[in-house]
Amino acid sequence: MTSFKYIYGIIPGSHEITLPVVGIDGAQVYTIFASGLSAVISTIEDKAVDPTRKNLQAHLAVQTRLMGEFTLLPAAFGMVADSDEDIKHVLQENHSLFESEIKKVYGKVEAAVQVMWNREAVLAELDRVDPEFSRLRKELARVSPDEARGLMVQIGKKVEELSSRWQNRYGSAIHHELKTASEDAVLHSIAAPQCILNASYLVDKRKEREFSDKMSALGAQHAGKLEFKYTPNLPPYSFVELRIQGR
Repeated sequence: MTSFKYIYGIIPGSHEITLPVVGIDGAQVYTIFASGLSAVISTIEDKAVDPTRKNLQAHLAVQTRLMGEFTLLPAAFGMVADSDEDIKHVLQENHSLFESEIKKVYGKVEAAVQVMWNREAVLAELDRVDPEFSRLRKELARVSPDEARGLMVQIGKKVEELSSRWQNRYGSAIHHELKTASEDAVLHSIAAPQCILNASYLVDKRKEREFSDKMSALGAQHAGKLEFKYTPNLPPYSFVELRIQGR
């Protein structure tokens, strides 16, 4: 039966490891090493790995455990190679790049931050500064469903315009504040209409409390207006370029 190698990441050194957690499909996690680097992998039967909750949890559990003992170059979910030999080849061919990436993330973790506006705060702000918006909302309450559709388009446009202004005003300022407490930062695309900041920060483990305190202060400063989603202590996915492909 054909099998494939699921990749969790790369760690420095030549290590034979035993983890108290299992990988995708409950498989034992082990290492392949070459040129002073170890790829942490497990064997799978299907090259396509579905992003189910169970698989995602297994992927993160292995990486989290590795981060407790090693500097980890984390692989994105679903990275698969054809064989141990392919992985060894990539470790040898990309040794300098991987060593450089390991130095970059040594002693650091990723913190993911999303900032969303509060709906009631946005409506209150528009009512305060835009008489036309207030008029549209009042008119909406007394028109027919067909007429309401046109009004909703106009109201939605005004909300989008304010969201854009808040992104430039608050989102940019918050991003600047968090950059000062981190080693590096990456802005991600914004998909949700209410989101004004979606970013990741590379944080020195010794300064995680400082970064967390900064988050708390920003949350208090913008309470009632903005809502913060903060996920600390992640593998530094956004700050490494890890690609492993067969020959």
